[in-house]
Amino acid sequence: MHQFALRLYSKLSQTIHERLDAFTVLVSFDSTLTMFGLDKAQYPLNVIFQSTTESSITQKYIIQNVQLKYDLPKELVIIIKPEHMDIYQKCFAFVLQVKQAKYVLDQLVFSEFRVKNRLQNRRLYRHQSYQLHHEMFLLRARLLHAVNAVNNFVLTTFHTAGEQFVEKHSTKSIDIESMIVFHEKFLTALAIGSLLQPKQQAIREQLMKLFEIVTIFARRWQLGFDSIKIEHINKLKTEFNQTKQFISIVLKPFLPRMIDSPLRALACALQDDFYSNN
Repeated sequence: MHQFALRLYSKLSQTIHERLDAFTVLVSFDSTLTMFGLDKAQYPLNVIFQSTTESSITQKYIIQNVQLKYDLPKELVIIIKPEHMDIYQKCFAFVLQVKQAKYVLDQLVFSEFRVKNRLQNRRLYRHQSYQLHHEMFLLRARLLHAVNAVNNFVLTTFHTAGEQFVEKHSTKSIDIESMIVFHEKFLTALAIGSLLQPKQQAIREQLMKLFEIVTIFARRWQLGFDSIKIEHINKLKTEFNQTKQFISIVLKPFLPRMIDSPLRALACALQDDFYSNN
C-alpha cells in the first residue's frame, strides 16, 4: 500500500495542491493500478469517482470520493458479502487519506524553501523572516509527528489483523462456517484500524480536520514566502493544538485498559509532542 500510494501521489504531484477533478484522479489511479499489474482487462476492478458540490477544503483537495469497485468471484460471495465490500472500500479510502497527508508533508523541502526565499527577500531574511521560517519548520515537524502516529496506528492494526487471520486458517483445514467467522473478525479489526466504529466517529472527524490543516499548510508553503504571514501560521497552530488536544482527551480514558495496543500508541504519540513549545 505504501508503494502504491507513493506512485499514485507522484502522478498527482502537479495537482496535489489544486482542486482534484475526476479526470486527473481516474487517469492517475488507472495508470498506477496498471503499473502494479492490475490491468482492468484482466481483473474485474473499476475506479469510480463520485463528484460533490461541497466546497470545503476537505472535499476539494483530499481524496475521499474514489471507490475501487471489485466484482467478487462467485466462489467468494458466500464469505464476503456486499456490506463487507463497503467496509473494505471505506478502509481503503481512509488509508489513502492518511498516505496523502504524509506524502504532502514529506514533499515540503526545507532547503528549497529557505534558499528560494533568501534570494527573493535578502533584507527581510535577516530580520523577521527567520522567526517565520522557524515557526513553519516547527509546525511541519509537529504535523508530521502526528500524521506518522496515525499512519503507524493504521498500518500496525492492519498488519496484526492480517497476521492473526492467516495464522488461524493456515495451520489446519477449516470449514466454510469457521472461515466466515474468521473473516468477520478480520474485517472488524480493519474497521477499528480505520476508525469506522460508532465510538470512534469523533476521533475520525478530528483526524479529517488534521488532514485539512495539513493541506492548508502545504498550500501556503507551496505559494511561497511572500504569501505567508505569521498570523497564518499562528492560526494553523491553534487549530492543530485544539484538534490534537481533543483527540488526546477522547483517548485518555482508554489508556489504562490498553497495555499493548496500537490505539494506546497513537494516544501516547499525540500526548508526547516533542516539537511543541507550548
